[in-house]
Amino acid sequence: MGLRNGMRDRISEERFWSKVERRRPDECWPWSACVDRDGYGAILLLRPKQMTGAHRIAYALSVGEVPPGKCVCHRCDNPPCCNPGHLFLGTNAENEADKIAKGRGLDGERHGRSKLSAAEVSAIRFLRQNTTFTRKEIAMQFGVTRGHVGHIERGLAWRGTHGN
Repeated sequence: MGLRNGMRDRISEERFWSKVERRRPDECWPWSACVDRDGYGAILLLRPKQMTGAHRIAYALSVGEVPPGKCVCHRCDNPPCCNPGHLFLGTNAENEADKIAKGRGLDGERHGRSKLSAAEVSAIRFLRQNTTFTRKEIAMQFGVTRGHVGHIERGLAWRGTHGN
């Protein structure tokens, strides 16, 4: 959604900035109202009624329109930050790469749906490299799919753990 041209018709700048704790230019400016489950500031826009990231609004009001297909990314890696100097545009892929490069990805044991520990992943790799156990046998032993064992073995899953 492009924000800027119609932004002033959809939100009061005064209302928006009243919910941002403005600090020095080099500091984060935290959003002080509603946040989503990932900690990003969230604000309800009217016409059409939709929740939007506060950092996207801060960027649109201060820097310019957010082109379709672009993300507003944080240099500071602080989700509630609305300091326009900390925000930049990127594609979804660039945003994901930035997150991974900064070690913020939810992977391994930190992923909410992870069934394995890092030690179990190391054991799976060991078993595949040093025994004749098949992927299917290992998968059954650890309660995962054969495909997941293959992903672990090829480094497509659990990239940052021991043995890869």
